[in-house]
Amino acid sequence: EQDYCIDCAMVLSDDNYYAVTNYGLYTKLNFSCFNNQTLTQQSVFAEAEHGMDPMSLDSIQNDFLKISASWNYKLQYNEKGKTISIRVFAGKFIYNNTLSARYNWRMDGQHGFHDYTYNTVFPTRFESDKVFSHQFIENHGAIKTQTALGQSIDWMASVNLKADLPIPVLKFFADFGLSKNPSNDLTTVYDAGLYFTFFKGFSDVYIPMLISKNIADEYSANDYNFAHRIRFTFNLQSLSPAQLVKKIPF
Repeated sequence: EQDYCIDCAMVLSDDNYYAVTNYGLYTKLNFSCFNNQTLTQQSVFAEAEHGMDPMSLDSIQNDFLKISASWNYKLQYNEKGKTISIRVFAGKFIYNNTLSARYNWRMDGQHGFHDYTYNTVFPTRFESDKVFSHQFIENHGAIKTQTALGQSIDWMASVNLKADLPIPVLKFFADFGLSKNPSNDLTTVYDAGLYFTFFKGFSDVYIPMLISKNIADEYSANDYNFAHRIRFTFNLQSLSPAQLVKKIPF
């Protein structure tokens, strides 16, 4: 099964972060391909995106063009439906004339502020120090540990592994990512830990137990405690009472 899609969105927002009304114009060309078998599922996604900085629509010199692709594979490894899944992602800026870090590739996925097309619902989009500051989108590098490391204005690649465990509820994850910025050395990060799901596809809570040394150094320098690592996805846009009842894990 294959699917093609072109999205064009003009974003108008009036928020306290900028204290002004912002305009952004973003166009995406998407391609997806699926191959679902009895015990395996595979999918490929590719995207090209052009955007113009919301503070400078009057200048063509403040736009960006980036491309990305991901491969997803899921294997059911026993009769109880337990699965192992792997995701491989790569993203590259063709050019980036903006000055805003909002458009960077992010190793730990997009947060509320970085979701510049407003595709995901964030109850408190610009919160930075409370519970919902731990909400994120599992995209880009999809490293589960919250970190400023690895964001890039050039290219990024990552591998993400998930596996159901024999223990009910708990699951395992591991991530590895590489990124490069012009004139900088290659950045490598990784993490691993446990996670559990509230209603399949609605919310996952991640608890990183192992983090790379550079992330550990970042946490030490900023006096972050263990709780700062814990993050979650919260897909309110998919909320439907009828669907949630079907997804309760009995």
